Amino acid sequence: MRKRWVLTLFAGLGAPALAGETVIATGMIDLGSKQVCNVANVGTKAVLVDGMRLVGFEGGAITTNLQNNCSFPAGISPGLTCSQVTSALDLGTARCEVRLSHGNAKSLRVTLETSALDGTNRATSEGR
Repeated sequence: MRKRWVLTLFAGLGAPALAGETVIATGMIDLGSKQVCNVANVGTKAVLVDGMRLVGFEGGAITTNLQNNCSFPAGISPGLTCSQVTSALDLGTARCEVRLSHGNAKSLRVTLETSALDGTNRATSEGR
């Protein structure tokens, strides 16, 4: 009984995936003064990405306020990396989440990197 309760709790932390949609998410990490959520296509064909977001511990999206070099939905060509950057102190923990409905999810690499005020890397998490 306890396992069901734990699985239900974790399932409710993010927006539900639509039928046929694949979600790749990094692990939760402590955030620094700057966060960069990256998705790179390392395959040989374009992959259609429906969305990319930074998600807080409670499941809500964290606004990316510095730069976004891709708009979604978008086809990510082979060799291309899309990034979303935010700057905020004391955000707690978060994960990077990428959603796709077409293309090979195995071609994508998702990372979340955080850095301190002085620019040194604090943590990196890779999506699976």
